[in-house]
Amino acid sequence: MTIPKNIKTEHVLRALSEIDNHRIPDERNSTKFNLLYEGRYYPPKYVLTIANKYANGHELIPSEFSGGKESNSYLSDLGFEIISNEREHDLGNHSWTILSPIVAIKEMDKSSFLHKGTGIPVDIRRFFEIENMEKGEKRSTTFIYNDTQFEAHFIMDRTESQRTRLFWAGNMAEAIRGHFPVQYEGFKDGTLTQSKLKMKFTKYSDNEYGVEIMKNWYVPGEFDYISYNSSFSNKEYVKRKQETKYYILTVKNPENIKPPYQKIIYRVIVLKNHQIIKSDYVYDRNHKNLLTPAKEMGISLLLEYVPSVSIDDVTMVHYKQDRPNADAWQNEKAEVLQDLFDRYKALQNEQLETVSNDIESELAEDDDYYQDGAVRYYYGKRYERNPINRQKAIEIHGLSCMACGFNFEEVYGEHGKDFIEVHHVKQLSTLKEEMDINPAEDLVTLCSNCHRMVHRSRDNVLSIEELKTFFFSNKGRK
Repeated sequence: MTIPKNIKTEHVLRALSEIDNHRIPDERNSTKFNLLYEGRYYPPKYVLTIANKYANGHELIPSEFSGGKESNSYLSDLGFEIISNEREHDLGNHSWTILSPIVAIKEMDKSSFLHKGTGIPVDIRRFFEIENMEKGEKRSTTFIYNDTQFEAHFIMDRTESQRTRLFWAGNMAEAIRGHFPVQYEGFKDGTLTQSKLKMKFTKYSDNEYGVEIMKNWYVPGEFDYISYNSSFSNKEYVKRKQETKYYILTVKNPENIKPPYQKIIYRVIVLKNHQIIKSDYVYDRNHKNLLTPAKEMGISLLLEYVPSVSIDDVTMVHYKQDRPNADAWQNEKAEVLQDLFDRYKALQNEQLETVSNDIESELAEDDDYYQDGAVRYYYGKRYERNPINRQKAIEIHGLSCMACGFNFEEVYGEHGKDFIEVHHVKQLSTLKEEMDINPAEDLVTLCSNCHRMVHRSRDNVLSIEELKTFFFSNKGRK
């Protein structure tokens, strides 16, 4: 399968917006190329996977098309800039390591704690987009540390060495010292010459960076994405000998790379033959008990993709790294999975029944919908549509809805002038044959909304008083 040719620029832009909101899953980052747009970096193949959802209604399965040249060429033809990571990826220099165009690691030293900053080697400047700075130039930026924004700046020396240094604001330095007092005091009194702490910079844009301080590449007690990636790649979520076609995975707190304005609690992934076909996130800043909503989201995503799936083909597994003395992957109980399926299917059936009833009520507006044995409906609509009856009803009752008061001309101006619908108020069970109509008593004028609500249930056509009761009782709640 090749990339669908109907994926256009607008679909890619919508995909970039979605990725900005959800961030990039670790396993979908690109190692060789990135799409550069408005100062942000995106993996090309993942972008096209999401863009297809907006072009064709579903995400592309990664195994069905090629990354690299195919994806890059397609996006380039749409006018997007593709850059190579080879110059930066895994670039190490002094105490710096650049993992990708958006992630760099700095080993924290004495300068980081005592002097509120650090040096930027020449080979690292490109990561911060400062390779074109001039002697003596000072350039401001923004750091986000522990969900708080701090000012920072780069400055290039006036000397021939053109050394570049990075400094952050004093209040950020105080926050770091407060979180790591042992290291600060050790560097201050000289008992410590080296730290195991590392400062991780994540590029949100050309002028905004997330900052985290970690041990062993991740924050202890938080999410270890290296272990997760390895576990995911090795299919350690397969917990029984016989694999299933579909897997629903929930991953607790899967993102250390996150914007400050929203915390990601669970990532939900749906796999088909071990390939991601659907994914989403459950967000919440204040509540942590979101496993049930994550499970429900997983069922919803799966049934959106394949409504007729059998529960025997599905396994649900939850990934949580902080289980004491236990495997991080835990299978959901069969009875819980069955209950989730049953509840979602019941909800689906209820929604389908409502939609079917609404469609049937619309069909009921046509004279030829009801055949033998349902003459009353035929005559009911025939009386309402009779132009003489209609005109007389309007002359008597006016052009405002007799249930809610809506007037088409007042809202739509000239286009709505003289428009109103007419409804027959007689009990339809009495309309077994043609009869004389009294427009003053048998017909009323209704707006389209109220007329539809009157006829919504074929077996319970509302009276005008019943309709008015619904309307005004609910209007009073607002």
